[in-house]
Amino acid sequence: MITQECFENKQKELQMLLGKLRRLRGLTQDDLAIQIDMSSKSISDIETYRRKASLQTLLKIYFILGIDLCELIKENISNE
Repeated sequence: MITQECFENKQKELQMLLGKLRRLRGLTQDDLAIQIDMSSKSISDIETYRRKASLQTLLKIYFILGIDLCELIKENISNE
């Protein structure tokens, strides 16, 4: 289980990784925004950490990208 504290410690890193992962999946910010019912501006703000995303929003985004957010956090923690 991922705690809120652990999530908050990794939040910036997780958000800034989104753009790279999104592009690797061949999605534009518009494509992703449509799939999670957000504006492309919001996606841009999240990817550049101008706006903090909720855990729920990041879970949705990572789900669309086909990545298990909990596993990504666990893997990242174990590599530290």
